[in-house]
Amino acid sequence: MDDEPLAEWAECRELRRPARGERRATPLGDRPEHGAHVEPDAPRGIQEWDGHRWTAVGVAEDQAAAAAATGRDANARAERVPLPAFGKLPPMPEPWRPTQRLYRPGTPRQQFSKPTPPGCPEPGERSHNTPQALYPRKCPLTSPTR
Repeated sequence: MDDEPLAEWAECRELRRPARGERRATPLGDRPEHGAHVEPDAPRGIQEWDGHRWTAVGVAEDQAAAAAATGRDANARAERVPLPAFGKLPPMPEPWRPTQRLYRPGTPRQQFSKPTPPGCPEPGERSHNTPQALYPRKCPLTSPTR
């Protein structure tokens, strides 16, 4: 079994728990808790941690008033969020690359070839040296020297 020791578990749990007297704002109504950006004009309940549970201590008329009532405690809650260590992150996966060229239906297929260097005849053109023959792509600038 790969259980962590009880002392380590208890220490991590204590770090996550709120401090006694810490306050938070929660939305009022039947809906479950949601982010502060959802319905910012709705009334919020102010709760305080008594060491064992959250107890109601007041009501704020909107999100701005609730943030003013719980402002310093919100920063303390944000600092308790555990973040992963950089060495423990999984490796980044390789990007997917297709094994064949994909084309949209109805579009002409493009020929991907190297451009012809300046001064060389295009494939199928007559060379200036031999006007009677058509040669495949041969270029005096790129052919090996003798």
